[in-house]
Amino acid sequence: SIQESEMLTDALTTRNEQVKEKKAMAQKEVEHEKKWHSFVIKSVQDANQKAAHEEEQRKRNRDLIAADLRRQIHEQNEQRRLQNLQKREEELMMIEDAAL
Repeated sequence: SIQESEMLTDALTTRNEQVKEKKAMAQKEVEHEKKWHSFVIKSVQDANQKAAHEEEQRKRNRDLIAADLRRQIHEQNEQRRLQNLQKREEELMMIEDAAL
């Protein structure tokens, strides 16, 4: 009958609207999830980049400290050599004085 046909049409129209609403909500959830994942990935990348930069800075600092220590050791060695030369010179002078 016409009345049954209209009721079925109304029911199908209502059902189609519900499906469209659910689909729209699901699409919004998907977009939200995509944004969230992008944010998380960007945050992790930023943290990794910062950690890499900090590690590079620490390496540079270690290299500078090592170079400074090598320079200090070299200076101390040169000072010792100079002191040894001065002692030898003094010993030679004493020997010469004693020979006179």
